[in-house]
Amino acid sequence: MEITFNITDELSGINYNEIVIKIDNENLFYDYIPYRDLVRCNLNKKLTPGTHTIEIYIEDKLNNSIYEKDVFYIE
Repeated sequence: MEITFNITDELSGINYNEIVIKIDNENLFYDYIPYRDLVRCNLNKKLTPGTHTIEIYIEDKLNNSIYEKDVFYIE
């Protein structure tokens, strides 16, 4: 299973060292592909049916940040 999403910052650019992605409070390893504005993560294990949490933290090169947390359900 793979998670992908796009991020952009047209002024200072993304600080790829300050990207944090978690599912169920476990850090995920990711690839950041700047020319495509793409972040890609492979999940190491299959998610079980039920409720899960995803958290994403991203900073730009001027230390502005955004944090998103959401809940999703696997049937």
